[in-house]
Amino acid sequence: MKEISLKVEKDILHGIQLVDTQLISLHCDVDKEKVNNDNIKTSISISTKGNAMDNRIGETIIDINIESEAFHINIVQMGVFEKNSELEISKEAFEDFLATQGIRLLWSFARENVYEISCKMLRKPIMLPTLDVMKALKKR
Repeated sequence: MKEISLKVEKDILHGIQLVDTQLISLHCDVDKEKVNNDNIKTSISISTKGNAMDNRIGETIIDINIESEAFHINIVQMGVFEKNSELEISKEAFEDFLATQGIRLLWSFARENVYEISCKMLRKPIMLPTLDVMKALKKR
């Protein structure tokens, strides 16, 4: 078994930290007649927006749509980020970070919410896949 140990000290922290996350909206529709099928194929689409509120605080909104013939789930998750005052980047670079890295940093929160709500709605809950965000962004 491989093990990695790290001592978390200030000098290894990223200059932008996720400080809060909130579920903004959740909408679900289920077709009761089709939901019992074990082989439901789904499609997933994701969009993000990054907004620098000022030179220190920014937010990311991630909007995820999961669709199939049996159900539709839309979830919107928000993350609030704080930039270290020592990190000097432009507003444009800050917003670019929020939009791109926001997917990676908020995905696990949205993933947990989708799993929890789908446990209550569907015979087989939805486990959103692990993403290689950088590969997905390069394909855009």
